[in-house]
Amino acid sequence: MNKILPEMPHLTGDVYAPVMPMWFANGLRLFAFLFSLGVAWVGYQNWSDMPTFAKIIVGVLAPAFFFSALSAKNCWATFSVNPFFLANHLGMYFRRNDSLLYYIGNKNEHQKNVIKQWLFVPWQNIHHVRVAKVSTSDGYTDGAVFDVNASDEEVSAFFDADVKDKKPMQAGMKAVSFYLNFPPAAKKVVERVQAMQLQYNRSPNQNSEEQTN
Repeated sequence: MNKILPEMPHLTGDVYAPVMPMWFANGLRLFAFLFSLGVAWVGYQNWSDMPTFAKIIVGVLAPAFFFSALSAKNCWATFSVNPFFLANHLGMYFRRNDSLLYYIGNKNEHQKNVIKQWLFVPWQNIHHVRVAKVSTSDGYTDGAVFDVNASDEEVSAFFDADVKDKKPMQAGMKAVSFYLNFPPAAKKVVERVQAMQLQYNRSPNQNSEEQTN
């Protein structure tokens, strides 16, 4: 059965924990730094001729990208340190959809505990691991997708369910995306997960004899 864990599990042995390569994250930080300087320079050169709304845009964008590039806790550094998900011989582990966001001033302990939660899904509840198109706010992108045996609440909290392929599913299964097209590419992620599933997928009785961390 699936199980909600209070925090990220500490796994040992053969563990797959994909993260954004550090070089890519640093490249994004460099781009943000140069972009902030470019916006500031354009604003400085044309300040007296700029309308008020343009001055506001410059005043917001330049410092926002500048501090984002220099901050040790920026989102790109987070992606390069914290794995998007985990997989081992028992199954796969997924962080909540909003757990990578930084909640400034959040004093609600219950909400903080919820944000830390991970979902464990045993291999027998995962089927048809593949690459498919997933709808996002920017259009469509390649995502790592599978059919999962999970409740509506689990799907809503831990997955992106807007998958655009039409593969037939077993009764009770839902098509979800568990990883979008960041480096590493979705294709590489799917290949690794497929290999682990082929190696470790066992009957429900065998998996139930073991405990997750």
